[in-house]
Amino acid sequence: MRMKLKLSLLICLITCSALSPLDFCRADKLILKDGKEIEGIISWEGKDYLIIVPAGGASTRVYKSSISKIIRETAANPQDIRKVDELVYLPLGKYKRKLLELFPKAKKSIYVVIYYIKIGKFESHPVNSLVDGLVEAQQRGVDVKVLLDSSYKEGVLKENQKTGNYLKKRGIDAKLYGGKHIMHTKLVIIDDEITLLGSHNWTAWALEGSYESSVMIKSKPIASRFKSYALNLFRRGKPITGK
Repeated sequence: MRMKLKLSLLICLITCSALSPLDFCRADKLILKDGKEIEGIISWEGKDYLIIVPAGGASTRVYKSSISKIIRETAANPQDIRKVDELVYLPLGKYKRKLLELFPKAKKSIYVVIYYIKIGKFESHPVNSLVDGLVEAQQRGVDVKVLLDSSYKEGVLKENQKTGNYLKKRGIDAKLYGGKHIMHTKLVIIDDEITLLGSHNWTAWALEGSYESSVMIKSKPIASRFKSYALNLFRRGKPITGK
């Protein structure tokens, strides 16, 4: 459900998160136009809403400051951009096919930071081949790490615990994110050189049933930056409990 809202309550909720505005909902998709007006989609209680926050308000000033800070802290060095050896757009099922191509070639490491992985009951389930690829790489001596979100959504948490335990039993270093925010990243780093990131969770729906977009970047400098980001999240990981 999408609604065009100018509700003062919604604007107030964003404004009231001024101390840490991006913690309000980590699934927001917002655009700051000309540094003055916010437009985009926010998620609230399982529904998506289209919002427009008029120019000049406190909310726009807060988000402009926050976005500028993120850009300063995470923007790639221009030298890194010039060192991209390959850039591949991976919409829909091409993402899964590219991972299945890359996993058997991995020689040193595969780091996976994913919000949600839901394995299936049957061998033909689309997620199972990706998970099996990680297990096979681990058995070849590749360093495989997997970090999943400890979501506030009970269904996501339950499935992530199930997947994490499956991986742990097969020797993979799998953990749940232990920070106070939602870990909504979808990131794979292979051999300190190849980075895949975008919108794909590892679920049957994301891999085969919905419009998702990701990219593969072959670049050691960029992979190094994302590796540092991933390992920082791993340091906040917590053990997975349950069966």
